[in-house]
Amino acid sequence: MTSLRETYRIVALTRDSYDVLRTGDVTTLLADDASLIYAYARTDTNGPPTCALAVFNRATVPHTATLTVPNVCSNTVYYDVLHSDAPYTATGTSLDPIPLSALSGAVLVPRFDNPNTPDTVPSLPPAEVTLQTASTALTLSEQTRISATVRDVAGVPLPAGVTVDFNIVDGGGSLSGAAVTNADGVAVVTYTAPATESVAVVQAAIRAPSGIRYQANTSLFVGYKATVSEMKTTQTGIGPQTVALSGVMTVTKQGRGEPVLTLARLDDVPNAQHAASEYVDLHLSNVTNVDFLTVTLPYTDSGSEDLPTFFWWHNGAWSAVSGTVLCDAGLASFRVTTGSTPSLSQLTGTPLVVAYEANAPAVIHVAQAQAARFPWSWPVALLLGGLLFLERRRLLG
Repeated sequence: MTSLRETYRIVALTRDSYDVLRTGDVTTLLADDASLIYAYARTDTNGPPTCALAVFNRATVPHTATLTVPNVCSNTVYYDVLHSDAPYTATGTSLDPIPLSALSGAVLVPRFDNPNTPDTVPSLPPAEVTLQTASTALTLSEQTRISATVRDVAGVPLPAGVTVDFNIVDGGGSLSGAAVTNADGVAVVTYTAPATESVAVVQAAIRAPSGIRYQANTSLFVGYKATVSEMKTTQTGIGPQTVALSGVMTVTKQGRGEPVLTLARLDDVPNAQHAASEYVDLHLSNVTNVDFLTVTLPYTDSGSEDLPTFFWWHNGAWSAVSGTVLCDAGLASFRVTTGSTPSLSQLTGTPLVVAYEANAPAVIHVAQAQAARFPWSWPVALLLGGLLFLERRRLLG
């Protein structure tokens, strides 16, 4: 059964996309006081669509409504948005019987051509887009498929042939041509990764007849040597908004900007050592009208007097950030601004970690490792060689 809140959401979205439900003439079709059933049509010859129907059962027992519709509503298939788009056909002016459970209703609307898509496929108004990717971690120049599922106001996939817009919001790479839905409401494109390390944000979107744009975003990590074990991509809205990876990372955006934020946890980080927190990655798609971000990571208290700070991966090494860092009760926060390091514009897929400055994370280069081993290797070799020589002389007498 559809919840009250969900019912209001569906009715509001449907009304937004059908002019006839807002401005059409009202014609009563049935007013049965004995059965407590009421039905009416809203009509507008200036459509399409030209007709929509509503039926209500106020009785505490089920009923079936049999309706005769106006001529302007004839010879049309209607879909009940409150019951998963159940179809009812008006043959001439005679509409299929509508079963109504106790204390329920039905809102029947026809499919029509969405003026905000380039195709001419009749459909109910879109109201949701979800994205799936075959892989979110790619090697350089690798390809992957990205699938967008589009559902209408009732949560039912759109029919085949509806155009879905795909674009790269930020980052490198390219997308194959235009995509249209199949019979399952799924549109598919191929993403080709760039030849350099990058984080790409890909968006799929469709605009409803009401003008509302529905969209979904996903992020692709290209050329990363670490493993992206967890990720969250969020389209933020106007004003403050917090996005979190539970127990790993929290980011709060301040400002009127509406960027896409991507948070990720990194595992199997090459040469990782001395970290007091999880290794994470942060991507900000656009800095316009973003005042600052507050990045918060839980960290392990070493028990020493040293204070932890944030480090970021830059130019092949971990560097301490510059800016406001606060540490309290096992939580470290860093405010990223236009003047901090890294700055807002440098959050293009930026690894971060909390560590203690006295024992900071560092990369051990091969040359450094060899230099560190050299003072020990030649004395040990000489000592072993000498012992072997003496032992040989003893055995030979």
